[in-house]
Amino acid sequence: MSDRELVQIDLQASTTQEIDTEEIVEDEEHAPDLLRVLLSVAQTRAFVSRSMAVVASGRPPCPLCGLALDPQGHVCPRANGYRR
Repeated sequence: MSDRELVQIDLQASTTQEIDTEEIVEDEEHAPDLLRVLLSVAQTRAFVSRSMAVVASGRPPCPLCGLALDPQGHVCPRANGYRR
């Protein structure tokens, strides 16, 4: 498989400090954790399809504010904190 047939996904651990992307490659000891995944085009399509299904099966959005609704309702900022 050539490089043109792969999709590279890099996931970096979140941090409060600003990170230079060169630091990730050159200074692995002090850089934040990094996960690099290489997927074929077919694997990428399957990943996207599965991700869309998982996201679509999540909690429905609040019709007022768009935030996710919990089974108990939620404190809606547009309703001044009243539960729906």
